[in-house]
Amino acid sequence: MFMKISFDPAMPSNGYKVARAYFGQLSKLGGLLSIGCGALFFVPLTQGMAFVLASLLLVIAAYLGREYRKYVDELLKQTPVPKLLMLFAPAWRYLAMTTLLLGAGVGLAEWEFFGQLKHLIIGAIASGGIIDVVKGLLTFR
Repeated sequence: MFMKISFDPAMPSNGYKVARAYFGQLSKLGGLLSIGCGALFFVPLTQGMAFVLASLLLVIAAYLGREYRKYVDELLKQTPVPKLLMLFAPAWRYLAMTTLLLGAGVGLAEWEFFGQLKHLIIGAIASGGIIDVVKGLLTFR
């Protein structure tokens, strides 16, 4: 009889390799988004523009993840949670920028709020006043 081969963490499965490639692509896209969204703070961004940009980013992620979706069930069953977090971690910039744009696009927050918050944080870090950052965040309206 044939022996059933189980998952060996030393030898990643095809799903793990595909997932690493997918989240690597999202990581590269997130790096570009960080630069692009940083530049967008200086451009007036309307709610419609933010929604269209966020929708475009979600469509790009869905397109890039075609192969990943074939293996996602296998990957979730075989991989422990800490390894999943390490796998998803490179895509944090993509997730953050998409969330910011989607929040501004659906009207949960104004884009100017993110720009003002960015200036507040950069100014406090440059002056060394972390307490001022916390105070500003708590009293910011």
